[in-house]
Amino acid sequence: HAATEVFVPLVGSISERRAMGVLLPAEWLRRSYDMEVGGMGGQFTSRPTADELKLVADDVSKRVVYKDYGEKGVFTDRTVCRGRVTLNSIGSVHQSYSTAGQDGSGCLIFVLGSKVHGHFRGEGSFLQRMGIDGLENIGHLLE
Repeated sequence: HAATEVFVPLVGSISERRAMGVLLPAEWLRRSYDMEVGGMGGQFTSRPTADELKLVADDVSKRVVYKDYGEKGVFTDRTVCRGRVTLNSIGSVHQSYSTAGQDGSGCLIFVLGSKVHGHFRGEGSFLQRMGIDGLENIGHLLE
């Protein structure tokens, strides 16, 4: 996460695969200088539009790398149940997902965050190999 995010499942639960022992350095996840408020000729405002947030997220994603942290970088499955509050701090690395409950119900979550995420986007951006078996849609990162 390039910014802090808080979420609470209101109905059902949400699961995630999280690297419990890793926080990426905040300086890797900061906006580029030209994307600060007033940057790019004054295009970036203190009330960013969806397009501005996408530019920032794309910029962060171009620069972020998940090194091979060995055992420290192993991803662990966990479930966050209804009513529990979870904080995703700056630098946290995880993959969230929901599944149908035993009664067939889904998940409804309340999320408070900036909508700016750093995504690993290509070969060389995700170097961890131990403990990644459960991760989804990362084949393009491993080639």
